[in-house]
Amino acid sequence: MRRFLVAVIFAVAVTSALSLSERAAAAGPNRAGIVVSFGDGRVDSVCVDFDELEISGAELLRRAGFPVVAAGGSAGAAMCMIDDVGCADPNDCWCQCHGAGCRYWAYYTLEGGAWRYSAIGSSQRKARDGDVDGWAWGVGSVGAGAKLDPTTFDEICPPPAPTASASAPAPTLPPTATLETASEVAGATAPPLTTVTVGHTPTPSSTALSTGRPTQSPTPVAPATKEKDISGFPWQLPAFAIMAVGLLGTALALSMRRSRG
Repeated sequence: MRRFLVAVIFAVAVTSALSLSERAAAAGPNRAGIVVSFGDGRVDSVCVDFDELEISGAELLRRAGFPVVAAGGSAGAAMCMIDDVGCADPNDCWCQCHGAGCRYWAYYTLEGGAWRYSAIGSSQRKARDGDVDGWAWGVGSVGAGAKLDPTTFDEICPPPAPTASASAPAPTLPPTATLETASEVAGATAPPLTTVTVGHTPTPSSTALSTGRPTQSPTPVAPATKEKDISGFPWQLPAFAIMAVGLLGTALALSMRRSRG
C-alpha cells in the first residue's frame, strides 16, 4: 500500500510540473505599461516585459530604462529624480517643496481607465500583467499632484501583429513549341513516320523505330530520408524529472522511518 501511495505521489508531481511548464511557455512574459510626464511637454511611454508574477512599481520604473534617485519611507519609496528632472539628493527628496508651489513626482496607477493617485510608495505597489503606472512632475499638494493625460494599456503595450508568411510566386515556364507549331513556322508539313519491321515484333526497347524517339527506362530514385524534428522536444523534462525523483526519495525515506518506528 505504501509503495502504491509513493508511486501516485511521483506521478502527480511529474504531471503537475509538466503542466505548469507548458502553461508558462504558452502564456509568454507578463507585460505592464509605464507613463512618465516630465512637466515640460515631454511624455515617455514604455511597455515592460517581465517573467515574474508581479514586480514593484519602483522596479517597473527601473526596468523601463529610466535612471532614478529614490528615498525610502514608511509608506514606500518616493522618487526624488527621474532621468534628470527632480531632486538629486535623496536626503532632500522634496527640495522644491520648501516654499509655495511645491513641485514633486506624483505617482499614479491606471484603474478602470482613469488615473488614480497612489496612497502608497512605489516600492509597496505590486504591478502585474496588464497594469499601468504613471509619474508626473509638476506643482501639486498632498494627494493631488500634476496630471496625466488619459491612456489605455493597449496604447502602451499593443498586441503583437501577426506575422504573415509571404509565399513566393510560382515560376512562369516559357511556352513549349509542338511539332505542328514548328512545322507551321517553317512553312512545311512534317512527313509521316514510317514503321520499319525487321522480322520480329517490336519490343519496348525497339520503340524508337516506330516513334522516332528513344524511350529510356526510368531510373529508380531512392526514397528521401526523413529527418526527425527535435525542435519541439520538451528539454525542461529532465529538470522536472530530477525534482520528481527527489520527491520520491523523500517519500520513501519517510515511509521507511515510520516502518522502523
